[in-house]
Amino acid sequence: MTGELERASETLELYRQAYPRDYRAASNLANVDSMLGHIYVRSERAGQRVMESVSRFITQRLKLKVNAATPILNRCHAHGLIAKIPHSRRWRLTRHGRITMAASIQLRDVQFPISHMKSAA
Repeated sequence: MTGELERASETLELYRQAYPRDYRAASNLANVDSMLGHIYVRSERAGQRVMESVSRFITQRLKLKVNAATPILNRCHAHGLIAKIPHSRRWRLTRHGRITMAASIQLRDVQFPISHMKSAA
């Protein structure tokens, strides 16, 4: 069922791009997105507030655990830093991810050694 909603969302998005003045595509797309659980906001700060609110609702009202690592994994995966290992729940670092990690560690250790030592202590 989710696959059907995702296909509908893709189709409606194409329709909306082809006919930008037609209100029906935007309206139906909003309905499908709400069924999929997508929440759209205008700024990153608003997104953080919504995430905090939804996380608080899930933990306090529904008494469920929120996996804080999932958004981080999604972001790293979107940037090509990690890749999913097929048929498992594990991830691996890609070549691009290794280069990025090495550069960030070198930048931290070589360029900012004093500030890093202060924060580590």
